[in-house]
Order: sequence, then C-alpha cells, then structure tokens
Amino acid sequence: MGAIILALLIILLIIYLLGRRRRRDWEAQARAASAEASGLLGSVNRGLATLQDPSAAARTWSDVEARGSRLHRRLDALAAKPPDHRLGVAVEHADQALQGLRASVQSDAGLRLGPPSPAPDQLRYSEAVIRQRTTDFEQAMGELDDLIRPEP
Repeated sequence: MGAIILALLIILLIIYLLGRRRRRDWEAQARAASAEASGLLGSVNRGLATLQDPSAAARTWSDVEARGSRLHRRLDALAAKPPDHRLGVAVEHADQALQGLRASVQSDAGLRLGPPSPAPDQLRYSEAVIRQRTTDFEQAMGELDDLIRPEP
C-alpha cells in the first residue's frame, strides 16, 4: 500500500513539474510576442509620422502588415494552448486588438494610394482610427504583460 501511495506522489510531482515547465515555456513565448508587439507599435508610430508622404506611408504600412502577420501567428499559437483561462483570454484580446489595428492600417493604405484621391476629412478620420486602434492594442498588450511579468 505504501508503494502505491509513493508511486502516486511521484506521478503527481512529475505532472506538477511538467506543468510548471510548460507554463514557463509559454510565458517565454508570450514575452517574445510582447517584444514583437513593441516593434510593431514603433513601426505604426513611424507610419503615422509619414502620412503626408503617401509612398513613405505605404512602405511603412507594408512593414506593419508583415510584422502584424507574424505577430498574429505567434499570438494564435499562444491562444491554442494557454496555461490558464485568464492568459488565454488576454492573448485572444490582444490578437483581436491586433487584427483591428491591421485592418485600419490596410484601409488607410488603400485610401491613400487609391484612386480616387481621398478627401481631407477621410484622411483625418483614417488617421484617428489608426490612433485609436493603436491605443487599443497597446492596452491589450499591457494587460497580457501584467499577467506574464516575472514575479520579483
């Protein structure tokens, strides 16, 4: 009887240690996604600064789309196997915010490179939408960062 209890305790310990390792690996991937998100946000801010030059903005928006696509794949992989429900919800929220930002950037690129030539009101509105989606994405990533921040 004692051997059975000892075997069960060893099995439980192994399961616990494997779970901790998986969580640490997942959190490391989430921190890498957060670093990627910071780079993406830097590109968006550079793009917003170049909006008066449509060709420069188009190049930056192309970079944003490439970075956003890579980040979406990373977040999607994280969302597939989160270590707990809260982290899963945070990753899904961050990915949804990312998709909103990507859609607004794509819309802006189409508007600026158009034909027809956009009206000034359309350009201002498009920029405002990108700024709002950027804020939404920053907040979503901040929520995820708060959950994955290493404990002191």
